[in-house]
Amino acid sequence: MLVVKYQRRIERLIGRMVRDADLVQDIAQETFIRAYRALPQFRGDSAFYTWRYRIAINTAKNAAASRSRSRCSDGKVSGAGLTSLSSCRASVTL
Repeated sequence: MLVVKYQRRIERLIGRMVRDADLVQDIAQETFIRAYRALPQFRGDSAFYTWRYRIAINTAKNAAASRSRSRCSDGKVSGAGLTSLSSCRASVTL
């Protein structure tokens, strides 16, 4: 029931950060899984959507960081044989 109620809002939120539609769906699914697992820790200090919103933002940021680390370790190599950190930083976009 919670997925049905919040799915479109969460996907739109993530979609503003991530341009890949498949990745948006993956991050949204991960958001719901994390929120479900964390339900016992929800204290009610904020609105439920606000709590879910933060989980979605953090999940999207984690996915972006993970993707950038894997891109940089996949062999973007400079002339000196070292990974070019500037090119890795430049490629970090959501």
